[in-house]
Amino acid sequence: MKDSSKMIAAMLVGAAVGGAVAWFLTSDKKEEMLNDLTDTAEKVKKEFGDVIDKGRQFVEDLTGKSDSTSSNNS
Repeated sequence: MKDSSKMIAAMLVGAAVGGAVAWFLTSDKKEEMLNDLTDTAEKVKKEFGDVIDKGRQFVEDLTGKSDSTSSNNS
């Protein structure tokens, strides 16, 4: 019984995804949605790059501080 209910749930999810894709492909606002998605992806990419840069700078600062601290204690 559990296997058949999982199969039915998977079929329903697949049908919903297929319907959403079909609607998207036939939509008049397809270009607008693609542009919005592209803009959002570019913003996320930029923000992610900024976070990575801050993380690198933080590690460099820690490394620099630990090197100067250890040389002063010697």
